[in-house]
Amino acid sequence: MTQIFYSKKMGKNFLLLYACNIPVKGKESSAIYALSRGAVFHIPNSFFNMIKEWQKDPFDVVEFRYLEEMETYREYVDFLLSKNLAFFTDTPELFPPMEISFPIGEIIKSAIINYNGHYSFNQLIGSLNNLNCKLIELRFGPRIDSLAQLNYLLEDTKKTTIRHIDVFINFPFNYRQRELETIIESNRKLNSITFCLADTTLRKTIDNCSVNFLPLPHQELIKYRIPENTPLVNLDYFMESHFFNPLYNQQVYIDELGRIKNHASQKSSFGNINDTNIEEIVRSRKFQKLWQCEWEKKPWLKNSPLRYALYNPAPVKYIARQPQAETVAE
Repeated sequence: MTQIFYSKKMGKNFLLLYACNIPVKGKESSAIYALSRGAVFHIPNSFFNMIKEWQKDPFDVVEFRYLEEMETYREYVDFLLSKNLAFFTDTPELFPPMEISFPIGEIIKSAIINYNGHYSFNQLIGSLNNLNCKLIELRFGPRIDSLAQLNYLLEDTKKTTIRHIDVFINFPFNYRQRELETIIESNRKLNSITFCLADTTLRKTIDNCSVNFLPLPHQELIKYRIPENTPLVNLDYFMESHFFNPLYNQQVYIDELGRIKNHASQKSSFGNINDTNIEEIVRSRKFQKLWQCEWEKKPWLKNSPLRYALYNPAPVKYIARQPQAETVAE
């Protein structure tokens, strides 16, 4: 008979995953989300079941149950310890599992804004400020063709709740490096500026702002930015996807004409900001319908251990695109 060896060797009574490493069970396999590392480890369901046993029973008690499967048992334990996913302890009560929750604060968390002069930019930014919006992506049309215009429009964002700004703009006809540096220095909320239709390909950083020069139109760049089943492994996304659809939750899309949508892919809109109160629209139950978590209605996603790690999930490419991870063999 295989000897019991781990509990004696370690001198501890319980084996626990670190709180930031969370197991998720699927129909055919399971996974451990290492949220602090941005990684997923694929594991068999038998491994998941064993982890659940360790969470409630002393290690030697669980070990005794697997005397006839000690080789597999040792493999699983060695994997957790070698990857620094778990630890032994005598005081499990001091290490409770992480609570699965997601706080609801602002009405609108982020906004994608297409602007080419067809509506009041100032009015829109004011409404987003009233909604406590924190992140915006500005996609400027060809009528915004100078750094001076960019700087003028950014002025509206300064005394607002907005904290993070990404800009897409065509390469200005009168581009001056020093003028760009001055704009970045005076607009600390800028996270990135991408100059489209540039005559070069260049990436650099100016005062913590990422500056990109690319020869493509912004429509082409944006089209491929978030492909289906993009892996996204972090604490916020993991928590949010338990309760909401992160693709739509607390987000608003404004097209070039000022039409209000949940997402660019929608053909219909909820109205136009030129004649509709956007604050009333985004607070409505109809607008927020797509925010709700619906993965449980999709069998292919409901049964996947990656259901909390796929951005823009789609069944066709589900198998082809998975988060980079290591797999523990059956």
